[in-house]
Amino acid sequence: MSFENRAYRRVILLQNDKDVSAPLDKLTALLTQAIAAKYKDPLLVMHLVTVPPTEPDFDKPKKVHGVDHVWVVASGPSLKATILTALGQYRSSYAAIYLDPFKDGPAFADLEGMIELLVLVVKDRTRVFEPSPAYSTLLVELLQDSPGAPREAGSFTQKMDAFMKQRMEEILKLGAEQGACMDLPQGPVQPERFRIRLDLEKVGGFADPDFDLLPDSMKDSFGRFARAVTNRRVGLALGGSGAWSYGHVDFVLGLLQRGVPIDMISGASGGTFVGAYYAAQGTIGLGIYVSRALTLQLLLVPAFFTMAVIEWLFDYDLGVINLDDLEIPLYPVATNLTDGKEDVIVGKTVGWGARASASAPGIFASTIVDKIIYVDGAVTDNVPATVVADMGAALVIASNALPAPNSRQPIWQPDTVIGRFLQQFNPIGRIADAITSASLMFHDSGNFQARAAGAQVLYEPTPRWFPVARAFLFIAATDVMASTRTDPQFIKALDEAEAAWDQLSQPMTAPSNTNP
Repeated sequence: MSFENRAYRRVILLQNDKDVSAPLDKLTALLTQAIAAKYKDPLLVMHLVTVPPTEPDFDKPKKVHGVDHVWVVASGPSLKATILTALGQYRSSYAAIYLDPFKDGPAFADLEGMIELLVLVVKDRTRVFEPSPAYSTLLVELLQDSPGAPREAGSFTQKMDAFMKQRMEEILKLGAEQGACMDLPQGPVQPERFRIRLDLEKVGGFADPDFDLLPDSMKDSFGRFARAVTNRRVGLALGGSGAWSYGHVDFVLGLLQRGVPIDMISGASGGTFVGAYYAAQGTIGLGIYVSRALTLQLLLVPAFFTMAVIEWLFDYDLGVINLDDLEIPLYPVATNLTDGKEDVIVGKTVGWGARASASAPGIFASTIVDKIIYVDGAVTDNVPATVVADMGAALVIASNALPAPNSRQPIWQPDTVIGRFLQQFNPIGRIADAITSASLMFHDSGNFQARAAGAQVLYEPTPRWFPVARAFLFIAATDVMASTRTDPQFIKALDEAEAAWDQLSQPMTAPSNTNP
């Protein structure tokens, strides 16, 4: 596989949206340090000023915390010509140049026509930004409040009565039934967006920003920032699989252990379950999900009448969190039976997204809102790799945890005309045929969808007996995880993912075309 053709913008500017006062100079410094530290890209921060600095040799590149900095004095009628000359001078030596206009430096209008990527720091995610024909735009959605703290995985049944009452009050208050969804995008979403959780006051207080001295949580956030700007984001598509979703748990942990980051997640059915717990609470959340195996098994009965019990469980474990407040975006996929399309759920709570995405038709209750009927996302997109690809992932990793069925042989078939007739009439054989066919249909459709989306890595387990029937055995969580860890296909997929990430992480070189 090759990532040579991915977009890598060469002249980059960070800019505040209206009503945002992020310390852009500190953000630029820490962002470039993160890129240099993690990927060794040769970078230059070009400070644009109107008054010459007092330091000697300010017009020659000087390395600060692993990144080169240079000061360019630009003002008056020759402002644009001076900047263009400086860009032309340095473009052949650096993979990217980050412009840093000081407070007394050029205005944004003076730089139009020079920048290739505008990184716009925004707070209001509901604002609509039209793509610019002159440059690409990456919207940084600031998340300054921490999501709800994880709940202890205690006795669900002991606390459910009180929690259900509290949850219903929250539903009325939040207007959860007035959420939103979007049709599956038909192409890359423009402008691109990503989320980052930062303490801007703390960042602004750094006298000498140093990425190496940041706390781990802030390093993780700047790591996501770096991957977004350099087009190195990793998208993970988790397929519908019911109890087989516990195989996703080991796959996520395996990726993290091998140093493969996860920047966004799409999921259908059980894949949404795993994605929700990880996106909301990281590896701690995955542990909570595993501990809920018996609870989920018990909830299968009330889920036949209403999938609200699934929503309540997620909200109880993770807190009532909106999907738009997750730093690692989660895109639950559900099937909209009203218009016959696949919908990506947005603007709802995490619990509601999980509920709609896993409403297996005929087995569990449908999820109905605003006269729209939602059923399991696996019906239309069992491995929704297209979603993360369209959201800007450069590396798409897909996990189709539902195994293919083992080949089925006739239960009993004497080599006679009557024997073959009896075999065809055998009701047990017909049931076995139906279960095997359903398993094959969901597994193969998931593989097809992942490959059609261009997924570079696809995990599909070794075939098993009657996997669809066993998809409802949540109490077999430990067995599923144990068999996953020893599956040769599991190891192979992790090896491929690690190799792909290593390739994507390679340093970018300076462009061969030096024209500004």
